Amino acid sequence: ITHSKPMLSAAKTKDINEIKKFVGNNDYYCSYKLDGLTLVCSWENGEFKQAVTRGTGIIGEDVTEQAKMISNLPLKIPYTEYLELRGECVISWDNFEQLKEEYSHPRNAAAGSVSQLDSKVAASRNLDCIIYHLPNPIDYGIHTHMESLMFMKELGCNVSPNNVIIN
Repeated sequence: ITHSKPMLSAAKTKDINEIKKFVGNNDYYCSYKLDGLTLVCSWENGEFKQAVTRGTGIIGEDVTEQAKMISNLPLKIPYTEYLELRGECVISWDNFEQLKEEYSHPRNAAAGSVSQLDSKVAASRNLDCIIYHLPNPIDYGIHTHMESLMFMKELGCNVSPNNVIIN
């Protein structure tokens, strides 16, 4: 499936001075880095429509049936227009403990569980989806990332509970 907007990767750094240089005098948003499988999820007429993996960033794999098995991903939302959200499918460390002989890392367990053709496998793994991005927020009258998070939370999506704006 071709993404509506490319799924780009941000440059990585652990140097706070590089971050300060990048943001300049602007406020910036920080949250935990989630390490799982990136999903682009869409709803239409309030009904869950599709889930696609990041893939190449341009084209991803349709994993809709497996994503329906993610317990905290809402299959119905109180919004009737077409909506696309981006998030990370993760597995908790506790749930990973049961799979560590099969997978080397929770990220691999989450990705491997969703890429299974049998959606029952994904259902058995107790996966979570943390929604973190609303593409084109201005289309919804939203002007800040924190407003986007509140909007997504009001729709019934789980968002990262630890968000900070730094100025």
